[in-house]
Formats: sequence, structure tokens, C-alpha cells
Amino acid sequence: MSMTSRQPDAKSFGETLLAFPAARERLPVTSAFRSTWIVASLLSIREAGLFDRYDAALEGAFRPTITESLAGTWLPIEVCLAHYRALDSLGLSRNQERDLASRDIQSVKATAFSFVSSLAKESGATPWTVFTRLNRVWERSFQGGAIAVHKQAPKDAVLEVAGWSCATIPYVRRTMLQVALSVTELFCRKAYVADMPTLWSPTSMGIKVSWA
Repeated sequence: MSMTSRQPDAKSFGETLLAFPAARERLPVTSAFRSTWIVASLLSIREAGLFDRYDAALEGAFRPTITESLAGTWLPIEVCLAHYRALDSLGLSRNQERDLASRDIQSVKATAFSFVSSLAKESGATPWTVFTRLNRVWERSFQGGAIAVHKQAPKDAVLEVAGWSCATIPYVRRTMLQVALSVTELFCRKAYVADMPTLWSPTSMGIKVSWA
């Protein structure tokens, strides 16, 4: 399916609870990311027995930077793109992709998602409690780009990402659904997620989230 560059109207998604810091077209595109995600992903890849295949698919120029990364440092976004292009090229099953994404989330709960785990323990916390603070997760993970949250119904949200270079990689689009699902399920009995093709572009994507 081809991507579209059409700029969506936020009003069509309902009430905006977390807005972009600037108009979509003026958001700086991501230029760097936190290495914590690479370190967590490499651990998941090794645990799943996929490292040899991944290493063979990795672009040689980026191999030392990726495989020797330490958590907590900023790396050029090109490194992140090389990592996820390698994963995308493996042709993993959807179950394998979901498993890797779930492992990644468990690994970063103590860092990028630490406050999410804390919120989940609060009495009366709901998915909205964390959704309206997702900019904190974003700012800890990326330099450039942004995330917005729209409320369509009491238990229906649209999570919109813009200015994000990684959105061009199919593997990232698919596994972001699992990330959104895992986070939402910390605050409800059951959650459902779906991609929103109308928000696709080389630097944007959207996820519809519902829960019970």
C-alpha cells in the first residue's frame, strides 16, 4: 500500500488532548535517538536466537556503532534506521515481530518507560493518564519529531506521530502497534489497536487504540 503525504485535519480525530508543539509541517524531523532502544532490541534479538541473521543483514558501516552501543547515549537517527532496516529484511512472522516488541518494552520499563510503570500503579489511572504524557517518553527517546493524542470517544484514542524518520520502515509500523497495545494494557482489562493508513507518510503514522 502506498503512503500518502496528505496533511490530516486534527479535528477529524476528535478532541486533541496532547498537541504537537508546532504545526506538523514545521516539526523538525528526527535527527537522533536514545541508544537504550538499540541495546534493548539487541538483547531481544539474541534471546530470540536471531542475532546471526540480523548481523548478516546489518549494513557494515553501522555494525560497530550498533553492536557496541551503551544504553543512555544519543546516536544519529541513521543508526536507528540501519538497525530497523536490518530487522525488516529478515522477513519475520507477525508473531516473531510481536514477541520482539514485547521483549523490548520489558527491557526499557526501567528507563524510557519508567514513569509509565509508576503511573500504572496509581489508583484510578486509565490509558488517558499515560497518553497525555507520551511526549515525555518521546523526548527521552528522540530528538525531533513529536507525538499527539486525540480523543474520539471515552475509550477510543488516536496516537499520531509526525516528523519521524523511522515511519518509512514497515517493521517499525507493525511493531509500534504492539508497543501501543502493551502500554495500554497496563491500564485496562483489554485493549485493541489498529494502524491508520490515512496517516501514513514517509515520516508519519497513526494508531487507533480502544479499550475496555
